[in-house]
Amino acid sequence: MNYKNSNTGEVINKDCYNKLSNEKKRNFSSTFSSVTHRVSEDQSSDDFLTSLIVAEVTGDAMLGAAVGGDLVGAIIGAEINEEISADTSLDNSSDNSVDMGGGDFGGGGGGGDF
Repeated sequence: MNYKNSNTGEVINKDCYNKLSNEKKRNFSSTFSSVTHRVSEDQSSDDFLTSLIVAEVTGDAMLGAAVGGDLVGAIIGAEINEEISADTSLDNSSDNSVDMGGGDFGGGGGGGDF
């Protein structure tokens, strides 16, 4: 069993905790610590956001996961990119241009005899 100081984030083992005064013990709470899996809470949220942003910008979930380290964030970012791309392509599919002629100089706006 380990104990984590809520003010400093310091983690101590049970033996060190037992040597502390009761006043100092108030700042500590018991916590589970695994040697094989340590993830900082702040780091995991940063990974998610980094993966999401990279995947959204590039449209590539694998790149987002590789750069940010969070597969879920990367998948969501790639989906956002796909939705934005689909909306943009629908907006650009309607042709609102006006033909002014003259492209081959045979239209109404084309050249004439001088």
